Amino acid sequence: CPSLTSVNISDLTAWCKINFVDYNSNPLVYAHHLYLNGKEIKKLVIPSNVTSISNYAFLHCSNVTSITIPNSVKSIGNRTFYGCNNVTAVNISNLSAWCNYTFENWDCNPLSYAKHLYLNGKEIKDLVIPDDVQYIQNYAFYNCVGLTSVTIPRTVKGIYPFAFYDCIGLTSIKIMVRKPFAINK
Repeated sequence: CPSLTSVNISDLTAWCKINFVDYNSNPLVYAHHLYLNGKEIKKLVIPSNVTSISNYAFLHCSNVTSITIPNSVKSIGNRTFYGCNNVTAVNISNLSAWCNYTFENWDCNPLSYAKHLYLNGKEIKDLVIPDDVQYIQNYAFYNCVGLTSVTIPRTVKGIYPFAFYDCIGLTSIKIMVRKPFAINK
């Protein structure tokens, strides 16, 4: 359907749950413009009752400029934001939740396009991982060029592949080392 120019929906939560089997299953591959109740989505705000975003859900939404992801989201599927080339900001309200998101690959993370992560409206440049984070998941800060420094607390037990890949503005990483303990005999 190469002549398709728009997809119109009435329920964004339901849209996030649709199981698009592959890249060509989603009509956005051609349309590039998603409308919610007659209004084109440019600032995409995922509803707070969404726990996972399905594969290819926002594929090629070329007019989306910002994406807000709530704490309720635990996983983002394969190529969910692939081709969202005009996204310039990803907005979150809980850094611990962000560190624990499960990204299937690099193009699931909207940061791969946006390159700038905002926490409660303020861009994160000097990233301090919260003490309640034990693992920084795959691709968590992938391509986040706005980062200049990272502080990782003692509580972090593992950092998964590509967590800080292509963070080209990063000049400093401080890792708080766990203190060795003595065994009393």
